[in-house]
Formats: sequence, C-alpha cells, structure tokens
Amino acid sequence: MKLDIKFISCDYQGGNSFTRSEIDHLWEQGVTMDDWDYAIICTPHILEEETHEEEELEFVFFPHIPEHEREQYITKEYIDIKGVTCKTFDLDFTKGKYQKVIKTYKRYNCIDYNLDRMLTGCCRNTWYLIEWEGEKKAIGVAYHS
Repeated sequence: MKLDIKFISCDYQGGNSFTRSEIDHLWEQGVTMDDWDYAIICTPHILEEETHEEEELEFVFFPHIPEHEREQYITKEYIDIKGVTCKTFDLDFTKGKYQKVIKTYKRYNCIDYNLDRMLTGCCRNTWYLIEWEGEKKAIGVAYHS
C-alpha cells in the first residue's frame, strides 16, 4: 500500500515548512505545534489507536457546592503579555481543592516500524490523526523540547 509521505521541516528559510494558517489548522485539531523540529504526513492506515490513563491534578469542587453555582467561584482574566493574550484562572479554595484524578486519553501509535524510526526528535515524538487537504491523514511530529 502506498504511503504518500510528505516531510515538513521547521526551517522557515528553506521553504519546506508549514504556513501560519496550516499551523493554526493543526492546532485546531489538537496537534501541538510548540517546539517542533519536523513532521511527517502520510496515509492514516499506519496508525493504531489506543487508550491510556494518566494521573493528573484537577480542581474539584466540594460536593455541597451546587453545579450551577460553581462557575461564579472561578475568576477568569485575560492579560496581554508582549502582544499575546493569555487566559488566567483564580480559584476559590474555600469551595474546593486540587486532588489526583485518573483521566483516560486516546493516542495513536505508528504500526510501521521503519516509518516510526524516521521520526526521532530530541524530546518526544507524537502521532496524530488529522484532516489535511480534505482527507484523513496521519501526522507524526518530532519535538525538540
């Protein structure tokens, strides 16, 4: 089966990189585009989906706080840092606390060993299932930090 591989580098001066709108499109689909080195886009049949669990800290309201009142105890503020708008949260710790929770997530693995070995970033490599140019595609991203 044909892989139809496209290699994209973060070398903006070489002309083989994503455009700003393409990067935005990837972000919108859940692809992390921070500190990436290069990416491989190809047919999606090389991906297998699996679920995994991760332990995280999450703010949990005390049970006596009604669901419809919880939003008022979260202060949201938008601040501008050097031209970038950031969203901050301030929580009322008299109404809840952080506790460890187990969350289940979906992730993709590349089942083609040789293709997966092409994706060797310094920090981590991640595969995603995306919509690209009107088709389902696999994208592997190599990150450097």
